[in-house]
Amino acid sequence: GGAGNNDSTIRPGSSGGAGNNSSTIRPGSSGGAGNNSSTIRPGGNTSQTLRGGGSTIRGCATPGGQQRRAARPAAGGNSLDDGKNSKGAIFSAKEFVLDGKKVHLVEYMPQISGEAQLIKVEAKGKKYMMKLYFGNIHPNHDILDKVKSIPQGLPGLMRLYMHGIWTNPDDAADKRDYEVMELCEGGMLSEIDVKGNEEKWKKLAMQMACSIDLCHQRGFIHLDVKPENFLFVDKEKKNIVLGDFGLAVVYNVKGMGFAPQARTKKYAAPEIYRSIDGAPIEVSVKTDFYSLGMTLMRMWMGKDEFEKVIGSL
Repeated sequence: GGAGNNDSTIRPGSSGGAGNNSSTIRPGSSGGAGNNSSTIRPGGNTSQTLRGGGSTIRGCATPGGQQRRAARPAAGGNSLDDGKNSKGAIFSAKEFVLDGKKVHLVEYMPQISGEAQLIKVEAKGKKYMMKLYFGNIHPNHDILDKVKSIPQGLPGLMRLYMHGIWTNPDDAADKRDYEVMELCEGGMLSEIDVKGNEEKWKKLAMQMACSIDLCHQRGFIHLDVKPENFLFVDKEKKNIVLGDFGLAVVYNVKGMGFAPQARTKKYAAPEIYRSIDGAPIEVSVKTDFYSLGMTLMRMWMGKDEFEKVIGSL
């Protein structure tokens, strides 16, 4: 990342530097000073999401729980090493196979996040977004299974069509985690201005609360609720969904879970700050709703005023 705002997700072991941090940065990746809407781990600035511990594997939130890990050969490289050019092209093939289905490459998205490359793809005439994780980042596939199991047509969460392990068509030894999601053509919530527009603000607030509740109904806490993770499915910006489940953890019958320290600092609930030594912390479904409250405050105040207030704390 370079100089910019700090709304991205940054993890333990990442270094700060100049750059836009709207991306998620994980251990071993390099970050930069700047945009703090990203998720930052201990040692970052106030707008980024902080995590504790050095592992990039998300574990189950219940004590003793085990996360499913996909067996794969070691894949090296951080986000910078994995990109072959400024547009993020990491392989030359124009089509490849995912889970037995032929997929055509449409476009590399110009921005490269700290955790994955986004690639627009097409299969049987329909376009999707493929999230191809860098070699040192591994999402929790148990959580992704929960998202994928949501019935078609149920609004609130970004549709996930498939996930698993991708093999680079140019290098069979290069295997990475991937997700194929619906293509959200309306952009991010953070890109629109609803300051002072009470009716629009209330309508969006209801949709966002329903999205978070749907996560909880499926048995997991999102843990990274922020404007950058809400996206409009349609160009008219009427239907909003919550995406990016990279920090999500499952919870127990009491509604509590155990998670590595992970937060986008300006949206994080107070309990996230109980420890800074990297030990897992106890979180609950309430954690997401605190972050929703901060997100709604940012929307109501407008970005500049919100940043001014948060920066003064």
